[in-house]
Amino acid sequence: MLTIHNTAESTPASDLHTHLNRSLYYQLLHLEDPTALLAPLKRTLQHLLEATETEHALMAFKPAEELAQYRSQLHRDRIGSSTISMLAARRFKLRQLAPLKRIAGCWLSRLVSLKDSRYPYGALLLKIHATLNGSGIIENSQQFKFEQQAIAASIRLAPTYSKLFCNDSDIDDLAFRLPSFLLAIAHFPATLLPEILGVNLYMSLTNEDHHDDDTLLYARQAVDQYLIYSKKSNCAITKIKIERGFLLAKRLTVDFYHWINQTVENQSRFSVEERMRTLIAKIGPQAYGYHKQGEMGGKPIDEWFHPDSFNAEDVLNALSRSKYIQPGKPDKSRFLHLITSPRGPMFRIFSPDDVELIKQWITQLNTSSKDQPQTTKPKRDNKPKTDCESIFSPQKNASTTNKNKKYSRCTLREAYYYLINIEQHTEIKAHAKKMVRRWLKQHRLKSLWSKNKIPFSVYQHEKLDQWLHQQHQRQVDAYQPLQGAPEASKQDVIDDAVQLAPLILIDGAWVRGSTHPAVATTAIGSRLYHIFIDELGNGDTSIHHGNIYRKLLQQMNINLPEFDSYEFCQSPLLKDQAFKVPVFWLAISLFQKTFLPEILGLNLAMELSGIGGDYRTAADTLKYYGFSPQFNQLHNTIDNIVTGHTAWSIEAIKLHLDEIEQQGGIRQMQQHWQRVWNGYQALSAPKGLCSQWLSSVLVALENKTN
Repeated sequence: MLTIHNTAESTPASDLHTHLNRSLYYQLLHLEDPTALLAPLKRTLQHLLEATETEHALMAFKPAEELAQYRSQLHRDRIGSSTISMLAARRFKLRQLAPLKRIAGCWLSRLVSLKDSRYPYGALLLKIHATLNGSGIIENSQQFKFEQQAIAASIRLAPTYSKLFCNDSDIDDLAFRLPSFLLAIAHFPATLLPEILGVNLYMSLTNEDHHDDDTLLYARQAVDQYLIYSKKSNCAITKIKIERGFLLAKRLTVDFYHWINQTVENQSRFSVEERMRTLIAKIGPQAYGYHKQGEMGGKPIDEWFHPDSFNAEDVLNALSRSKYIQPGKPDKSRFLHLITSPRGPMFRIFSPDDVELIKQWITQLNTSSKDQPQTTKPKRDNKPKTDCESIFSPQKNASTTNKNKKYSRCTLREAYYYLINIEQHTEIKAHAKKMVRRWLKQHRLKSLWSKNKIPFSVYQHEKLDQWLHQQHQRQVDAYQPLQGAPEASKQDVIDDAVQLAPLILIDGAWVRGSTHPAVATTAIGSRLYHIFIDELGNGDTSIHHGNIYRKLLQQMNINLPEFDSYEFCQSPLLKDQAFKVPVFWLAISLFQKTFLPEILGLNLAMELSGIGGDYRTAADTLKYYGFSPQFNQLHNTIDNIVTGHTAWSIEAIKLHLDEIEQQGGIRQMQQHWQRVWNGYQALSAPKGLCSQWLSSVLVALENKTN
């Protein structure tokens, strides 16, 4: 049983549409800058979840095999007794599914993270998210498969993140309710993690594109693994939170599909007559003032379209009885000539599909319709859909002001902690953006006179390829197999490894924004996403880069606190300088839209540096002292310039610059190339673990940020 209580402390079921709508959907796809939306949104979600009652037999904790049987029944019930035969009905269903299908896995987008993926429950969630988003291969994503279905049905949809899509009048407000909830809860992975696990489990049950039971199995295992991790296996409160997430997702999903199936089964909605009413209702309000000549139904045509009295049903009845229509004979109807002839006053007002519909409507009109009394159905509400405007009012108060002061004065160490735990410290984003702008500006100015000037001012793909191969060859040629003892002592290697910990334990942080639902399945975003989930081990905790590095530190008898803890950033083992580059990574990652060119350049710098040369040198040094070289050897292969991260980085840059040239011309493309290079130069990427490297980099970084 699922009940939403109508109390002062909770949000009643009747108010769901007030909060979960197309406006919220649009806003949540554009949350880059600081916003006052999140605090009231979290309260609303908490009220909805707390008001969700659970039964004694918790559905979310049933065995995976039993859940699989439930999924099969659920899928049969959703399909209904027969497939949809009418093209109009199929198109309707696809349009209503678009807001949901285009953000597949969005509820997990912030749990595919540096923090969570190092643990078994997070690794399982990463696998699910990667499966839904194609693991960096767009063609394997659920979104791509849905888009192909839409194209096959001749449906043209605006980009997901656009206002045009969110305000599409052919998509009902109800179609945004479930996806808005899923987008909303994704923003609170720390506060609502148990509830998200429940949501994820139910959404895994609803996956229509499952090839096997892996995603459902992963979802069920993730629940168990989280209870083990959090040491709450016997905690009734935690289990109830998971169940509440499961049941609220179920309630919204069942309501959504029930509405779709009810609508589709109502064949009258997709009749020619009803579709004609919908067409007139869509076009009619804009027709007033264009029909000042001629009469229809005993009054001037323009009066039929007056905003104060317009009614699509009335207009359609009058048109069917007018001199412009010959019932049953579309080719002889004057109206068809007026809308299809290049000399007609309404030429191309109607699309080819609309014209075909009008022909069908005229054909099926009863030849005696002109003699029948005119019937008028109740007026429809032709009010346009709610625009994508804010539904939560920004709230500024003394508390917010004090927090801003707190973040403006924080140290590098504190900034590291705040930026990793961004959900609880969203106010730092404004200061983070300023920091990124200063960092990039300083590097841009220094590049004017440094030896690392832009390698070619006039960008061409061929020049980038040539530069890449030359740079790679220099790195390969610089490698010399270790002969005898290395220059760095064992203690030097250990000391340097410790100072690199804040950096390497968050490997991939600069592209963590690639999990965003409007990014992960784009041409550029999918390549960054592929790199990011690789850094996180692709759902295998044993090859999670941070975990590999932590094992190396343990071999060195170094036991640091968890990197997302406050104790870590305050560790006396770590120097202040060790946090400079990591803070820059974390800060710029919050603004993937604003700093995309720079992130692309930074990404190339990170992936290219070290391969062929310094990674091998560092591996030799580590092996000499009896330490595992796995971290360096792994990067030397997966970052390769042909099939690895460096190749994907180059592809992303080329795609971006091609896109900019197509939209803004060569001049604007050249400006973006300079921004890409600025990102590449924004720091000296890690090349290994040798003492000489670290000391030179820290000195350089200290000079660059002074």
